[in-house]
Order: sequence, then structure tokens, then C-alpha cells
Amino acid sequence: MQRIITLILLSALVVCPAVSRNTATASSSNAASGELFTCPRPLPTADDYKSMAAQNVIIDPQITALVAPLEDTFLLHSNLGATQVLYIDWDGHKKGGYRPWDMDGDPDTFSDAERTVIQQTWFSVSEDFLPFNIDVTTEEPPSGWLGQRAVVDGSGRYDYSWAYGGAWADPNGDIAYVYPGDDTWLWIADSITHEVGHTLNLGHDGRGGQEYYTGHGTGETQWCPSMGWGAYSLNTWSIGDYDGATNQQDDLAVITAVSGVDYRVDDHGGDVLSATPITLSGTSLEFAAEGIVSENDDVDYFEFTLSDDSDVLMSINEDVVIGAANLDILAQIHDASGAVLYSSDPIDLISASFGIHLSAGTYYLSIDGVGWGTPMANPPVGYSDYGILGYYSVIALPEPGQGLMLAFGVGFLTALGRSRARRAARGVGA
Repeated sequence: MQRIITLILLSALVVCPAVSRNTATASSSNAASGELFTCPRPLPTADDYKSMAAQNVIIDPQITALVAPLEDTFLLHSNLGATQVLYIDWDGHKKGGYRPWDMDGDPDTFSDAERTVIQQTWFSVSEDFLPFNIDVTTEEPPSGWLGQRAVVDGSGRYDYSWAYGGAWADPNGDIAYVYPGDDTWLWIADSITHEVGHTLNLGHDGRGGQEYYTGHGTGETQWCPSMGWGAYSLNTWSIGDYDGATNQQDDLAVITAVSGVDYRVDDHGGDVLSATPITLSGTSLEFAAEGIVSENDDVDYFEFTLSDDSDVLMSINEDVVIGAANLDILAQIHDASGAVLYSSDPIDLISASFGIHLSAGTYYLSIDGVGWGTPMANPPVGYSDYGILGYYSVIALPEPGQGLMLAFGVGFLTALGRSRARRAARGVGA
């Protein structure tokens, strides 16, 4: 299966002014309540699409990239039971006269291709909001919900996206309007996250004379701030800690300062004493563990025991169905005292891998989100660990003649990781 890296190369971006409701000019570095952010974005050119194809970027609807059965497309939840909701509205919003999103000329039904784009979009946006007590959903919430409605509009009324600063928590008030652009999940997902960021009081992240920073880097470790414009492998919340940043707004602090919004409850212990036990039989394919690095200081620990000396292989599962990761992983193996025995953090990859021999005994696996390089240099290289947050999975399987293999799916749905989205789609939780 072809590996998918979220990358898009854009031409120079149009400056996007932030305008208050009374049309007075407003600052775009910090979103004050009531500011209207209108966000034009040029469509990709033919050369852009050629560049994406050259780097194996898949943006067309791929049935192989489904995160749930097609019939469950409008039942997807990333954090069922969360107190806050981000509802991605695809079927039109009567209050504003918006029409259903449509890319095949039939606005009355959603085709398989359209449902696939919707699922891929949901998965990407979910990764952006996984650190918080926010449920990203495609299902119309019941009355009384709190959060934000993001309308993916098919009316063609606007050729840009927009949102009001501070509109979060009033779903019956101002929407986040999403212009679908080229109708790819890549475009739509990044536009949703960007506009919803405004409703959470975030302003634009630029660099130098750019209103929107389009990012830097190559391959999996390309990086761009979510409040800039880009669709790189890592598209994360930012604190402006890169060279020439026009906005040092602490995105995570601002988001969690919004009434009702907080970090999600930590899912795993942060040291050897509180590690989550996992069982690795080494005899059959098994889903060993999954988790979310949800805060900058969050490190997840797992405990496993080997009954015999084993050759242990740890690597990324290459059966990637969609690339939407925000987590660059540092994986470490510790002994019973907590001392680090082995570390893996490839500089050009966001995954981790090992090929080691371990004697029988108890060991600990830790997973952390890390940065690299010199982002404050000119030009910037790499990124800090701020905003390097998201989902990972641990999969164990036997490798003939090699003992036990652990595969770390970082921010991706892997062969077994699909169960996460399918449970979410059926309303079981995530």
C-alpha cells in the first residue's frame, strides 16, 4: 500500500485581513471576540498537483482509506461523551441558507466517493483536536450541545473560508464557514481546523511579511502551524517559536482557557510506577495498546514482560491508510529501574523503530512527542516539541525466526488501528 504524506505546495497567499463586525480594522495576531476573519486561499495549481504526486501524496478519494463502513459516515465520533463538540456539517445549514456539500452534481445524496472524503476529513480534523475534551463528529448533536458548527458549504456563496473570533460554545450563533476549495479532504480538513481555531480565539500565524506562514521542511517532517496555511505532514498548534514568527500566541493555553474546553484526561501513567501493563504473547497478531500524547509534558509508559530471551523488532506499520499525524515520536525501552536501554527517534521520520535483543524480564516502553532541528534559525529547520501531540498505536506480531515485533502506528490508522475509528463510528468511544 502506498504511504500517504499530507503535503500541498501553494503559490503565494493572499493577505487575509481580520475585520470586526463594525468593519473596523482588527489585529490578526490575537483573535478578539467578534472579529471576523475572512481567509482567502488560492487553489492548488497543476504544478502543485504534480509535486504532490511526485511525493506519493494521495488526495483523491480512496476506498482503501475508509476509517469506518460507508453507512457509518455520519456517525463518526472522536471523543464520545466529551463536554464540547465540533460538529462538521456537510448536509447544509438552513439557518444561513447554506447547501449540502456536493462534488458530483447530485446535492440530494452522498456518493461513495463523497462519503470517503468526509471520513478522511473527519479523521484529519480529529487528530488536531484529540488533545482536548472535544468530540469531533459528523453526527448532528442533540439539542443543548456546546461547541462549534463548521459548515462545509456547497452553495458557492463565498470563495473563501471565514469565522468569528471567540464564537465557540454558541452552536446556534456564528458558524465556522468552510469553502471546500478543490473538494479534497486535505484542503477541507485544514480549512476546518484553521477556521475553528479562530472561534477558539486564535489569530493568524505568519512569518516576516506573510500573513499566513506556509511552513518549511521536506517529507514526513515538513511542518506548518495550523493557523498558517499549509497541509504538511505535521500541521500543529503553535506558540510562534520559529524564525520570523508574527504571532507568539500560546495556542494551547488560549484554547484551554475557553470556557468548558480543557485537556482530555490522561490515558496512561507517566513513569515506570504507573505504567500500563500490556501482554505480548508473540504467538499471534494482536493489538497491544493505543494512546494519545495530549500535553507537552505528557509521556506514556507501558510495562511488558518477556518470558524468554527475544529478538525484538519495533517498527512503523507501513500499511498506512491516511496521513494526518501531528505526533513525531520518541520511543524508548527502559529497564526495571527506569534507566533507558534503547532510544529511537529518526530525524527524517515521525515513526520509531528498533531491532534489539532483550533477555527475559520486565521492561518499559515510553512514548513521547518531540521536536528537532533549529526552528529559530534563519531559515528555520525542524520544529520544537510544542504542539507535537496526537494518537499512536502499538501492535505486536510474531516475526518468524526473529521473535517478537512491535509496530508503532503514530497518528495513523493501521491494520489493527482501524478498530479505533470503527468503535468511534458506532458510538462506542475512542
